[in-house]
Amino acid sequence: MNNSKFFLFAFPILMIVICSCSSVQKSVVPDKNAKGDWYRRKGDRDKALEYYLLSLAQYKKEGETGLKVGNTYYWIAEVYYDKGDLQKALNYYTLMLAEYKRGGYNTGIPYNNIGLVYIDQGKLDKALVYYNRSLKELKKDGLTGVNLGNTYNNIGFAFMQKGEIEKAFDYYNLALDEYKKDGVSCANTYNNIGHIYFIQEKLDKALEYYSLSLKEKKKAGTSLRISYASIGTVHEKKGDLDKALKYYALSLEEDQKAGIAGVKKGITYNYLGNLYTKKGEFDKAFYYYSLSLKECQKAGVTGVDLGVLYGCMGNAFLKKGDLDEALRYSTMALEEYKKSVVKGKNPGVVYSNIAEAYERKGNIGDAIEYYKKAIDEFKFAGSNDSMKSCENAIKRLSGRMD
Repeated sequence: MNNSKFFLFAFPILMIVICSCSSVQKSVVPDKNAKGDWYRRKGDRDKALEYYLLSLAQYKKEGETGLKVGNTYYWIAEVYYDKGDLQKALNYYTLMLAEYKRGGYNTGIPYNNIGLVYIDQGKLDKALVYYNRSLKELKKDGLTGVNLGNTYNNIGFAFMQKGEIEKAFDYYNLALDEYKKDGVSCANTYNNIGHIYFIQEKLDKALEYYSLSLKEKKKAGTSLRISYASIGTVHEKKGDLDKALKYYALSLEEDQKAGIAGVKKGITYNYLGNLYTKKGEFDKAFYYYSLSLKECQKAGVTGVDLGVLYGCMGNAFLKKGDLDEALRYSTMALEEYKKSVVKGKNPGVVYSNIAEAYERKGNIGDAIEYYKKAIDEFKFAGSNDSMKSCENAIKRLSGRMD
């Protein structure tokens, strides 16, 4: 039984960029912040950080507090987030929150951004706490449109990662309504809806929504990296590996153009690792997995995101025929999943891979046990084809035990 076909959408949490950076109210600051903005748009994050820190020092010297300082903390956090340094990003978003509170400003945006960091760290329940605080603050002041849409979108994304698909759909539709009020791009939410269809193995619907996302991003002139990678996963799932490789290469090109580092870059490397696993080119696969692991470690990622990478590596060893390494990495994946409350697609694949490894080693009882665990996860995620494959494996193995 070939389970690698189910292990395509690596790092789903991080696949979707749901940051509210375009919706924050930008402070009118003097020259040094204007220069910081210019360098950030050019992709020179180190130079941008230098000017943002100079602005911060200037404000502190002048005794400024509130919105100006809070927004400068925001831009510093954004640079660290783009660099993949999630802990420093979290520190500065927290400082932003304190300044907004001090000035009596609505705290919906900083709460939302703190939640985003926790999502990237795989801490889904903690993220939901901050997203719900964001929702409460925005509604308290009657704020609608893009900011409220961002928070709805992010709540939907968290529920998607927890395997609560119906709740995710509900929040995504609320997000679309808010975005349309302001006439802003729905690209991220279209991509997220596409991902739900992907994990449900409704590939034509997934491609439809990923393509809508790509169209919106081209219209807005924003980064195409996520849409290219998402479309690549559909073509890979359909078995068109050359077309998938083309889209992954376009995504990596976008990464390099924007100077992307950390988890986001790790996602693209992981896609390439999965693709070369399917092609049976294991040296290339493990090369890209090692690059992905390096980027994730740089960002301090644990939990479900690291679990997906370990699961992909376990799957590659399974395909290669190294069953002991397959079991080792798949077990490491499950340990990481336990750090986050996640039920659904990806744990199902890990259980299924463990089951296949045990089957091939002749441990029939263990194989049946793990196929049953995989069925439970696939059923929860609505992955019917995957569930049926495991059920057929159990029937086959039960016959061998009689």
